[in-house]
Amino acid sequence: MVLFAALYCMDITGYYTWAFSFFATRTISGICVVKYKKAKNDGILSTSAKQASEKAVVILLAIQFLICAAIAWALYDWYWVAGLGGLLVALIYYRYTAHAKFGGITGDLAGWFVCKAEVYMAVAIAIYSILNNPDNWYF
Repeated sequence: MVLFAALYCMDITGYYTWAFSFFATRTISGICVVKYKKAKNDGILSTSAKQASEKAVVILLAIQFLICAAIAWALYDWYWVAGLGGLLVALIYYRYTAHAKFGGITGDLAGWFVCKAEVYMAVAIAIYSILNNPDNWYF
């Protein structure tokens, strides 16, 4: 419901900006998969991360994220900055939850992060949309 409320409050530029969240959250999640401590040594996530070259994955995903961020910034400037704020909050919450409650990340937590980050980015972009266009408030 939070996501739908955020989408309802966005202006058209907010929708376009939010579309970049799908790519951005997955690149950050991929980096976290290889960099963060795993909750289990025998899980699918741990096995997949062990088979990947950590350095190559981080470098390639970071480059992809930076390209995505540069394009989004060039097209939607402060809307994108607001979205990045939501992504940062989601990333901090993800790291805290994974380490404090699970002892590390799991595949399920990685998926949870992607969903949570997309919602947080939508909320941040919706707030910016409202503040940027006070004449178009929907409530």
